[in-house]
Amino acid sequence: MLRPSCAGLLIMVTACETVPAVKPGVKLRPETRPECEAVCRELGMRLGAVVLIQDSAGCVCEPGGGGGGASMGAAAAMGAAVTAAKDEAAAQERERREAEERAKKASESGIAPPSL
Repeated sequence: MLRPSCAGLLIMVTACETVPAVKPGVKLRPETRPECEAVCRELGMRLGAVVLIQDSAGCVCEPGGGGGGASMGAAAAMGAAVTAAKDEAAAQERERREAEERAKKASESGIAPPSL
């Protein structure tokens, strides 16, 4: 009979966890909107939206004089990109920690860790 390992259980439990869109207690700095407007102006565009994702804020610029229809799509795309980047960084950090833990356990037991 197979016994589930602690690491396997941990992965199953954390794989289903969702992260709030904006971390509790995060406040938008009052300067964010004017800073975004200035950045968009420098690009010859206008501010379409300010996007908040977890603890980050971002600017969504759109061509001047056009309708605002592109803002929502651009904001969604930016949100997806930021979230994916954070998820990837968290996964890499998790893998690094797991590798360190395996190496530590192997050195404590006197068994050489497998080479990659």
